[in-house]
Amino acid sequence: EYHPGLSYAKMYINGNEVPLTNHGYNPVSTNIANSSALLHLGSRAGGAYFFKGSLDEFRVWGRIKTQAEIRADMFQSINPTLQTGLLCYYDFNTGIPCGDNTGLTTLTDLCGLYNGILLNFALDSTISNWTGSLSMATTNLLPATNITDSSFVAHWSVPAGTETFTHYALFV
Repeated sequence: EYHPGLSYAKMYINGNEVPLTNHGYNPVSTNIANSSALLHLGSRAGGAYFFKGSLDEFRVWGRIKTQAEIRADMFQSINPTLQTGLLCYYDFNTGIPCGDNTGLTTLTDLCGLYNGILLNFALDSTISNWTGSLSMATTNLLPATNITDSSFVAHWSVPAGTETFTHYALFV
């Protein structure tokens, strides 16, 4: 969320506001200027400070959204033609997760305006490649076992045909 008239900005990751620093090329106290500069996902401009993680469902809005609006849509795909103020939308649903994706170097903007280009990706291994996502998949919760006052064992299954994942987040 950025308001140029009041010179404030907010950023939300996974529906939670995160603090912004006043460091870097365009600190928070500096108005964000309209420009034709490229938007970099995964690193700063110039290829420094690489992001260590995965991106899925990245959206840029031209209007202020409330935290409640962000949370209401964060675990579902949206129809870009039905959205007010959506500037670009990337769902990252390209290729075969962790398979041979040589040549699939376009990140498609579902709004149809700002396609991206992948640079320096191997595109043929379990790293540096398109990956699968459970962010939009509904898991099937199964009954917990070994329940005590301080712990339990959680059980769930994922939809058939979903990539195998080794890291999960469980919110209790």
